[in-house]
Amino acid sequence: EIPGLETVNATDRHGRWKRQLPKFPWSADAEGIPLSLLAEPLVVRWPYSTVQPRSLACDATGSQFLVNDGLSVFVAKLVTPKPFGPKRRLPANLRKRAQLALSAEPQATEPPARPAMEFRGAPACLGLMGHALQDVAILCGTSAANASLPLGTGCEALVLHSHGQLLTSCPLGGTAAGHSFSLPDGWLEPAGMGRPWSEEVTSVLVDPDCKATTEDTLRRGCAWVGTTHGRIVRLRESSDGRRLLPEDLVDGDLGRQLRPSLAGIRSLTGSHLAALGHGARDLRLLAMGEGGKATDVGLARLELPQEELPSTFCVGGGHIYALGSGRAPGLWRFPIPTEIGPAAAAWTE
Repeated sequence: EIPGLETVNATDRHGRWKRQLPKFPWSADAEGIPLSLLAEPLVVRWPYSTVQPRSLACDATGSQFLVNDGLSVFVAKLVTPKPFGPKRRLPANLRKRAQLALSAEPQATEPPARPAMEFRGAPACLGLMGHALQDVAILCGTSAANASLPLGTGCEALVLHSHGQLLTSCPLGGTAAGHSFSLPDGWLEPAGMGRPWSEEVTSVLVDPDCKATTEDTLRRGCAWVGTTHGRIVRLRESSDGRRLLPEDLVDGDLGRQLRPSLAGIRSLTGSHLAALGHGARDLRLLAMGEGGKATDVGLARLELPQEELPSTFCVGGGHIYALGSGRAPGLWRFPIPTEIGPAAAAWTE
């Protein structure tokens, strides 16, 4: 065994395999070495085979999910099957004969049931019609985790669209007009200084600790956006209720270094963010401090089968969910590691 690593046995869809992973806890000696997380494949069904999601969002409990393909929003609820019940017992006269027949070789075990979700088109939201969609976030009340309630009950979608100029909230429990907020561009940086393009807002995320309606979340400053210049900015609703204004900025140098890709930033708690870089599988954990100061506290690698790169991700219910690339992609989840330094305990709060 290689020093500093431990052998982990795991099972994927191709059979059993072994992998050498960094030992816990995360230490200064392992700085720069990502912690490889083991992927658990989920059963996911899409409304049609050509859907190509651009972003993924999930609520704080990891039970409600949203994706957007640039034109439409799709919603799903995670269903975890119950464990297999007891097998039917054979009559006594046949039981001994069956035991003798199976004693020469090991008995096959039934594969465990996998969590599953089926995406469906979200209810029509008039505020989104005719607009190009960029990113989505989801806000859910306490009733959303109730499996007996209809899909989307107690949840709202927060959709970024129109080249990052509008943010619209849409109830997922029924058709509605939605409420739109404008994002003034006075704080965005122009092209120049080595940047060939002007800054645009490309992603939206919400603090999972904010369990409130969209209006309350925005009023309390629980929403963040990411930009093409790598900046991460907290927004707060204006006094007239029509605009979202910048209130706080994550350390600009760190944000530019990460260069978050489209939908590549997600909130873990009110004080922690995670960022996924362009064409990468390494997820970086950021601890937020006062005055927008961010500290880089860990790195985790999202290992998908066959070297596939994750296109986007979300965090909820103690798991990281990673979406594959291309049409009708696969979906995997990873347990949130609590061993990556003291600050990572926030991943499971």
